[in-house]
Amino acid sequence: MAEDWAAIAAEVTEALKSVSDVSQPSGYPATVRQAGTPSGPAYDRTPGVPTYTTVWCVETMRDVRDQTGTAIIRTERVLMVSATEGITVSDDDYIVPGVEADDVDADTLWENIESVKPLSPAGTTLMQEVVLSGTQTKLAFEG
Repeated sequence: MAEDWAAIAAEVTEALKSVSDVSQPSGYPATVRQAGTPSGPAYDRTPGVPTYTTVWCVETMRDVRDQTGTAIIRTERVLMVSATEGITVSDDDYIVPGVEADDVDADTLWENIESVKPLSPAGTTLMQEVVLSGTQTKLAFEG
């Protein structure tokens, strides 16, 4: 009997939403900002309107060590992000943890994404590992 990976992805999303505490009673939301499709001729492109999508995540920190395994080179902030919202996060996108899409405004500080690795058994993405670069950017708000 084949696994229903779409149903498992939905279960993973519900599990991420259920991980909560007093400050995040509905889980831990984050908003992904994806650039819009540019228009116009190649020599004079006009940026498209960005899209904002609420996803659900859990956050952790990970130490990256040197070759000997003794010295910590850097500590990475990692988000395990839900994958059932119909978007695929990429390192060209921006993310803001703790804020839903409806609450984004011109003062939002966006996190730069260093890398994204999907967890995709049988070709269906269950969740995505998003490594943040540690820098924040204020972007023009279009919403």
